[in-house]
Amino acid sequence: MAEYIYNYTPDDNSGFDGNTGDGGVNGEMSGFTPLPPSGGFNNNGKNRRGTYRVLAIISAVLAFLLLISAAAYSGYYFASKQYDNTQNVEDDNTKAENPSNDKDSADNKGNDKESLPNTPTGIVLKPDSLGTKDKGTIASVVAEVKDSVVEITTEYATKQSFFYTQGAGSGVIISEDGFIITNNHVITDGNYGKADRITVRLNNGKEYKAKIFGTDTDTDITILKIDETGLNPAVIGDSDYLAVGEEIVVIGNPLGELGGTVTNGIISALDREITVENETMNLLQTNAAVNPGNSGGGMFNLAGELVGIINAKYSETGVEGLGFAIPINDVVNVANQILEYGYVKGRVSIGVTVINIDNYYKAMQYRVNALGLYVYDVTEGYNDDVLKPGDRIAIVEGTEITSTADLKAILRKHKVGDTIDATIVRDGKYREIKIKCFERLPSDDVEFGDADN
Repeated sequence: MAEYIYNYTPDDNSGFDGNTGDGGVNGEMSGFTPLPPSGGFNNNGKNRRGTYRVLAIISAVLAFLLLISAAAYSGYYFASKQYDNTQNVEDDNTKAENPSNDKDSADNKGNDKESLPNTPTGIVLKPDSLGTKDKGTIASVVAEVKDSVVEITTEYATKQSFFYTQGAGSGVIISEDGFIITNNHVITDGNYGKADRITVRLNNGKEYKAKIFGTDTDTDITILKIDETGLNPAVIGDSDYLAVGEEIVVIGNPLGELGGTVTNGIISALDREITVENETMNLLQTNAAVNPGNSGGGMFNLAGELVGIINAKYSETGVEGLGFAIPINDVVNVANQILEYGYVKGRVSIGVTVINIDNYYKAMQYRVNALGLYVYDVTEGYNDDVLKPGDRIAIVEGTEITSTADLKAILRKHKVGDTIDATIVRDGKYREIKIKCFERLPSDDVEFGDADN
């Protein structure tokens, strides 16, 4: 299921949020709305018998197609349970942005999407042994940590019908009272935004409804909470002590159906710079088998310590043995801020949702004359004095902007309070503006995201 603005995928962001909704476009945005549907029958009362015959045939065909669609959906529904949005590692230049639609999915019937109030938990994650713990065997590690890894199932209400689409992933328990760490892209879908329902299944088979406590799309990390105590949290290791060639164990839920699956391998590389869903990350590389559904699962050393969170695999014909994990030290830094503040401080937002018009079909759909990155919506109080829907962001700090990745790369270099020089195109005219950098807060209605629907 996943890539954060995605899925992160892992779906993001330097101010980008993979769950921005439809942007709330209104009349302000003349010339930037989808084309209307084609007109229907119009015979002005002539040839009515032929019209009725045609309508009868169409009705019969539609009824048949409805039956076929229902049968096909049943197969899709169960097949879709087998796959999560484990992210493929792709080149930024060829990866198209994924849409997101959190607001629309939240309006569907049966929706129990819910986040917890962001209050300090008092939990502080830190390495347990600093690399001094005795090492065991793969079997002893599995016996020690198997109850710390969970299965995660997500459901998304579709806009088009009352049906739900499903995804699956993994997670790791980090406290005895129900805090669980996973990937943002496990609980976020590029088409539907945040999951409407999240279910956590423990190794003992018990299932719980989970709530989102906090998310950081930049690092693809989300913390969930279930209502349970007496759990078996993972022992936190120190990824700085890892060495290339060191043996590791991966536990997760591959294909969304095989919870508790154990694979093993070695650390193939440290600090590997990888681009996942337009986010450049420095990850651990491993040859341990990683499959869709492993995302959010644990990578453990032979001392039974959690040293990484699985978040990506390289997926290409003929390529195997390339999996990636977020180093646990990076995870701890982000997770501790989420546990204390509910979010990661200092993340930059410019308060807009954008859409990447990267082909001429899309340009026709939105009735624009040039390809590029367009403003889709602006949050009140966040640069709404200089930006409005329909603006094309042409140049930022001397760099031509053609995609969200271009803009995110520039935002990463800035901090809250900075002002950025930019050139936009509005009504066919170039305008020089200054964009302010704000702190991205969980309460923001729209963070910097891609509303490509």
